[in-house]
Parts: sequence; structure tokens; C-alpha cells
Amino acid sequence: MIVYIQNWGGKYTEPVRKSNSSESIRKKKADAPTFPFAQQLLDWYDRYRRDLPWRASHDPYRVWLSEIMLQQTRVNQAINYYYRFLEAFPTLPDLARAPEQQVLRLWQGLGYYSRARNLHAAAGQVMEKHAGIFPSDIGQIRQLRGIGVYTSAAIGSICFRMPLPAVDGNALRVIARFYGLTVPVNTPAGFRAVTSRMEEIIDPARPGDFNQAVMELGAGPCAPRQPRCHECPLQSACVAFRGELAHQIPVRQPKKPPVLQEICYLVLRWKDTLYMRRRGTDAIWAGMFDFPQWTAEDGKHTPVPDAADIHQLTGIPPRGLRISAPLTHLLTHRRLHISFVYATLPRAWKAPPADVQAIRLDEMHTLPVPVPIAHCLRKVME
Repeated sequence: MIVYIQNWGGKYTEPVRKSNSSESIRKKKADAPTFPFAQQLLDWYDRYRRDLPWRASHDPYRVWLSEIMLQQTRVNQAINYYYRFLEAFPTLPDLARAPEQQVLRLWQGLGYYSRARNLHAAAGQVMEKHAGIFPSDIGQIRQLRGIGVYTSAAIGSICFRMPLPAVDGNALRVIARFYGLTVPVNTPAGFRAVTSRMEEIIDPARPGDFNQAVMELGAGPCAPRQPRCHECPLQSACVAFRGELAHQIPVRQPKKPPVLQEICYLVLRWKDTLYMRRRGTDAIWAGMFDFPQWTAEDGKHTPVPDAADIHQLTGIPPRGLRISAPLTHLLTHRRLHISFVYATLPRAWKAPPADVQAIRLDEMHTLPVPVPIAHCLRKVME
């Protein structure tokens, strides 16, 4: 079995990831053969690939936008955001000129908001350092804010035909199953093992299509839990299929359980105004708006404040105190239990904390807010 797999490819003397020159990358693999893995996969991709909007163009701006959106986001959810984003910012200079608050507002609901902030900042870098033209050199691409090894390889291969493997979760699964890799793929060693094998088999004539074909296979037949091996074009040479190991590969190291964090928000209303806080740059949901947060002095447990607590904070005795049932919101490493305490103030809060602003209800639609806050605001509007 091992000999059979090795016949699908051979190692090159120098891995392409060591070069920062786009032209040298292309020259290194110009004469490399197309292995059966790549050819069969591309034939399948040409026949069965989904018609996704970002595949209609090799414009680096559009490909970059789609790749950033698709990080931690399902394709079906990203499509509508992609269209709305391009409607607001049809070109990279349009994005660079936009206020960050507008960018975050359009991103609202996609989560992982650092992606939007980095996207906006990188657009500014392109305007400042590259005269508004997205760079075609892999080293310069990787210097842009928020663009790492995977995203730069995806952009480079799709837009500039650089034979660089774009290793995402789908690629880790497809390659690990095909080669029967048992090293955990969510470790540096596992990532290197998959990257090395993709470097060996990537089609130098169609590297962008090759990377997208691997992703497409992982999103379809080579699914995480219920792989449809009978639909896979690589079935006959797949170690996991031949050994009936598809449900055991890829191997992953167990993740640490999310840390529980309790949050209690004060939803304080005066007439048609709510008091909201813009979060700092070093917090979750940085730059977005939420409500003043009530915390215990020991910082370990968040008590629910009563009318006397709110009176002490604002200097105003509140009316109509109401406490919501807690809701749960999951982040990558945290599980948030969030409560909302609603109260009406009979007069304006004269001296709120520096980060708290009085915002009219008819202005709420312009603010970027996290999903739990949007849920709360819908109830306030109702």
C-alpha cells in the first residue's frame, strides 16, 4: 500500500513555501508533472463544483474578501454577506475609505470581528504601500494585516497561479484520509505533514483550481462525520477508504473545554435613548457597541444588581426593573452566560462613564453590535 501511494508523487528538492518570490515559485514547478491525484480531482471538480459567486472572478480583492469571510463561516451564510459587502464597497479603495464602524456593521452576525477590522486595516495598507493595487508577490501579500499562510496561498494560487497549497480544515481532512495520516492534524506536525504532501501533488498549471477542488471535496463527499466515499474520485487510492478508516481519520488532539464567563448587562433607557458602551480595542467584540456591564468586586461571579445598585451607579432611582432569563452565547474558547437587567431612568444620566454614550433608538441600526446585543435590541424595539 505504501509503495502504491508513493507512485502518486515525489518530493521536490526545495519546498515552495521557503521562497517569497512569486516568479521563483512559478519557475520551480513549471516542469513538474501533474499527478493522477490532481488530474482525477480536477476532472471531478470541473464537473461537480458549486457555482459560488467568488469563483466567477480572479480579482484579488474579491477572492481575498471571500477567503476572509469563509474563515469560521459556512458558505451558505457567507454568500449574502459577500453580496452586501460588495454592494457597499465594490472596490478595495472603497473599503479603505469607509469608516470602521460601517465595516463592522456590515459584518454583524458573521462573528470573529477581528477579521473585519483586519480586512479594513489591510485595505488601508494596500492604498498606502501599493497605490491601491493588490500585490502579486507572496511576501508582500503575507505582510498585509490578517493574512496568514493559508489566505496568502489561496489568493496567490487563485489569482496569480502560484503553486502553493492552501491548507484549511477541508484540506487537512482530505489529505489525511487519502494518505492515512495518523498524526493529529490540529498540531504543527500534522499541518506540516499535510502541507508537504499537497506540495508534492498540486497541479502547477491550475493551482487555484486544485486548492478549491480539495476544499470542494472536503465540503462534499469527504465530509467530517458521514463521508460519501462512493462519490469520491480518489476512492481507489485512498488509504482511509481501503482500510475502512474514514471515521477514524483525521486524528485530532482534544480541545480544551470553553471557559465559562458570566456577564450581566444594564439596559438603561431614558425616553427614546439607551445608554451604550463602545468596547475598547483589546476586548472581545473590540470597537463594537454593547451595554454597561455589571460585575462583582471579586470579578469571579456576576451578581444581578437591584434598584439600589443602579441608583448608586447612575445617581438616579430607576423604575420598572426587569431581569431577563440568561442566554448562552458560544465563542471559540468561551461560553458566555448573559443576563440583561432592564430599567427606565426618569431623567438623563448626567455623568456616565467615559466609554458610555446616550444613543437614540432611531440610530441603533447604524451601530455595529454583537449578536447577543442585537437580540436584546430587537426586544427593546418591540
